[in-house]
Amino acid sequence: MTLYNRLFLWLLVLFVLLLAGIFYSQLNTTRSFLIEQQSAELDNAIQAIGLPLSHYVKSGDTVAMEAAINVVFDGSYYQQITLDIFDPAYQITRRYPATTDRVPAFFEQWVDIPTQTRTTTLTSGWLQLGTLSVTTQPAMAYDKLWQSSLTLLSTFVGCLLIGLILLNILLNRLVKRPLAQLERNAQGIANNHFGAPLTPPATRELHAVVTAFNHMAQQLEAHQTQQAQEADVLRKRAYQDPESGLGNRRWLLLQLEAWLEPDTQGGLILLKASAIQHLRQANQYELAAQLTGAFGQALTQAVSPHSTQHATANSVGRLSHYEFLLIITEAEPQALSARARTLVADLTAVQLAHAPDAEGHVTAGVVVKNAQTPAASDSLTVDPLTAGSSTTRFSTTNTLPPSSVPQLLAQCDNALALAQQHSDHVAVIGNDVHLEQHQWGKQQWLELCQHAIDNHTMDVHYQTAYTPSGQPLHQELFTRLHRQGKTYHASQFLPALEALGETTFFDCYVIALAGGALSNLSAFVAVNIANHTLQAGGFLQWLDVYLSQHPTLSQQLIFELPESAFIHAPKAVQALCQLIDKHQFTYGIDHYGAHFNSVSYLRHYHPRYVKLDFAYTRRLDDDAQKDALLALIRNAKHLGIMTIATRVETHVQRQTLSALGVEGMQGFAMETTHD
Repeated sequence: MTLYNRLFLWLLVLFVLLLAGIFYSQLNTTRSFLIEQQSAELDNAIQAIGLPLSHYVKSGDTVAMEAAINVVFDGSYYQQITLDIFDPAYQITRRYPATTDRVPAFFEQWVDIPTQTRTTTLTSGWLQLGTLSVTTQPAMAYDKLWQSSLTLLSTFVGCLLIGLILLNILLNRLVKRPLAQLERNAQGIANNHFGAPLTPPATRELHAVVTAFNHMAQQLEAHQTQQAQEADVLRKRAYQDPESGLGNRRWLLLQLEAWLEPDTQGGLILLKASAIQHLRQANQYELAAQLTGAFGQALTQAVSPHSTQHATANSVGRLSHYEFLLIITEAEPQALSARARTLVADLTAVQLAHAPDAEGHVTAGVVVKNAQTPAASDSLTVDPLTAGSSTTRFSTTNTLPPSSVPQLLAQCDNALALAQQHSDHVAVIGNDVHLEQHQWGKQQWLELCQHAIDNHTMDVHYQTAYTPSGQPLHQELFTRLHRQGKTYHASQFLPALEALGETTFFDCYVIALAGGALSNLSAFVAVNIANHTLQAGGFLQWLDVYLSQHPTLSQQLIFELPESAFIHAPKAVQALCQLIDKHQFTYGIDHYGAHFNSVSYLRHYHPRYVKLDFAYTRRLDDDAQKDALLALIRNAKHLGIMTIATRVETHVQRQTLSALGVEGMQGFAMETTHD
């Protein structure tokens, strides 16, 4: 029971008890008054009739005696009158029946008004003539007392209703409203929502409580803001280049390690700004820093979600003083070459605007990487999904796929050296042994996905996230396509779907697929949602209908949303999160900490967990990286959000992450432990 209800109930009880006491006291006073009134009237009546009745008894006039009795003693007030005459022996008796039709029987049982009897002796001198006995009638007293009780009760009920209204108004204003505001703000703070400070109420005790609460809320908000700022500072110190605002070399090397995995594809664009090199050699460091910052802004804009080519770019960073590297998920050499030429033209324009007198050109070297690309003979088979594919002639001799980051950077340097020999300052090399390599275009990937969905040939597999003690948390769902005996992972075809803006149908299918599988699974299953899907208006309507039709899945189905969406599309993400909360489902955030924007956005949402970007689970012997990781973990923990590390491949990683406070882990090391 709430405090308001308790106060209202107890005050109501006290008020009712007070009115009941007054009612009882008033009823008892009225009863005593009626009894005394009857007694006085009885005494007066006997005294008034005694003298004339003695005269009539002495004379023996019975008619006069009866007339006197009838006149003096009214039946409404008296129950029985008895006149006993001694000589001659004679008795006159009058009985008047009680008439209490207007008084309930229970009232007569609860309230006792006793009958009163008076007896007097009639004399003539010293001679006793007879006795007169009179008994009162309580019916009239009951009637008067009942009517008085009804009037008193109606008055008290009216006072009670008025008192309840006034009590409700006063308690609402003095207690309920301040406490309700305090409760709402307390719940908001528990959910990491800090609103405006509360206005202290007039009540002295509540004034002190609200003032202390406001101070505590301000301190907590400042603490969380400080935690987020510290996480941002440490993260940027570890992974961001201060001059360009892009990722630094350490960050790029971590990204390249992941990019070398067999199931990834795309391309690298290494940009060399010779003007920055010449400015630094000429000791014009300030101008070189300004030009570096301008290049960083231009490259950031080129890979932002508002760019027309944003779907094909993953990340961009500064590799050295005058070299910038873009990691692209687009696998078509023609598109990569066009992208590189556009970047060269854009950076050249920036150079002319900020340092027109600087010497040197912007040069771009492109390295293409294909994941599990089918051989040329396989690609040329008659297949409606691969027919009509385009080809690209590379600008260099055959190169073998790199197996390490140094080899990959060496290929980038080779491409850059070739680009300096070309008139357009752009060169493209590939990592396949064929000079003319069959490349799948975005449209072919789209058709392959549609074909797999229509024919139900899409395969799913799961990877479990565990606590450090080995308890399973949930299973993340991954998809695979099978075509002509070959398997294609989501990392191969999803970039093409993103580039075409065709991820909505795929995500809807995967969600429905996961929902169907959950009928046979008791575990929690996490499903990833693509960036483009989050911003598609039709997806919200579809998801609203689907979740309303499958309420039982709310305890099992989890949606994983990319962190980039929270930063670049906050309105779309907010609408989706509100929809998920509406149906009592849960969601998590993937690639937490991958962006250099502030992580303060996290306190405005209520995710079930955050999955650390894989870059933070590598090279844990680096103190700067470890400090940044620890700050991110603390920031999430202070908000009451679980942190899960991804791509935990070794037991050393597992032990280190557990010591840092990571509450969940996912990767090869966890899977082998539980096999």
